[in-house]
Amino acid sequence: MAITLDHELFVPDRWFAIDSENRRVPDVVVASLEAGMDLVGRGAIATIVGRLREDVVVVDVDLAGVRGDGVCEAIASWCAQEGLWHLVRPSGGAQGRGHVFVAHNGRIEALAALVERLRASYRVGRPAIDLRTAVRPLSAPHRGGAHTAPHGSLRAALEALQQLPWRAGSPTGRS
Repeated sequence: MAITLDHELFVPDRWFAIDSENRRVPDVVVASLEAGMDLVGRGAIATIVGRLREDVVVVDVDLAGVRGDGVCEAIASWCAQEGLWHLVRPSGGAQGRGHVFVAHNGRIEALAALVERLRASYRVGRPAIDLRTAVRPLSAPHRGGAHTAPHGSLRAALEALQQLPWRAGSPTGRS
């Protein structure tokens, strides 16, 4: 189910491989999600990263423990209040670290403002709470090897995502 959701969230041909130190692996061409997944574990390739569709962003929370959990919860709560599709996935780096995928529905400036307020509130910089357009897909392992499952039902997340206007309005279901 995770790979099906990945196909909805990511641009189909914008993948690259990273090593265990979070560096792009040079001279590796990743033609598709499936091709990238086949490369994981070969040589220096620890995992893959993809470019999210323009309607989706991720908030990368790199704060361990309850601080990270608090930031992820604040973002998820804001999304729920705004009626925005979102999905929280532990990143695998440590307890509290996570990725909050958000279908922003044109509310990107408001989300960016929330991220800025959270940085100020937690007294951290961009690396600790970062709004990103590229991230590891749900089906790929963390660069340290851990596989992390998103919170909640992937089937429900997929069904809700497929109902969004930008997704439903596309002839193929993909933008």
